[in-house]
Amino acid sequence: MHESLQKTSFPLRSKIATKDLMMPRPLRFCPKRFHSGICIAFISIACVWISAGCSEPRGPVSVKSDDPTLKIPAIKEDVRRKNSGDVVLLVQNLNDDDPAVRFYAIEGLRRLTGDDLGYRYYDDDEQRQAALHRWNQWLKQRGGK
Repeated sequence: MHESLQKTSFPLRSKIATKDLMMPRPLRFCPKRFHSGICIAFISIACVWISAGCSEPRGPVSVKSDDPTLKIPAIKEDVRRKNSGDVVLLVQNLNDDDPAVRFYAIEGLRRLTGDDLGYRYYDDDEQRQAALHRWNQWLKQRGGK
């Protein structure tokens, strides 16, 4: 019985085994020169991606920085530590060209002071001026400017 089972299952088993071992070749229907082009493109993209992380330091993280990628983390850190020492700079940042900086500046002020004085970071320059004036008055009342 064992022999008959082996004879009948052997061809089936060998088909399954060879089918499992036959892995499809990537991009099977593409010409070889296409494979080398993809390989070169992939390696180029990988090199650019890896080298992008290797850059010289931009400078210290500070609310005084001109670089938003340094300024925004400093604002977030001030708020996290409840440091109101940079409130004057946060009010100045309400007039920044970058809406992300304005957003973090007003959020920082709102969390530190409990008020936004009607300021909306997404308004245009003219619409922000009234709220900016209120913030400057607020600073003067507290001896900040």
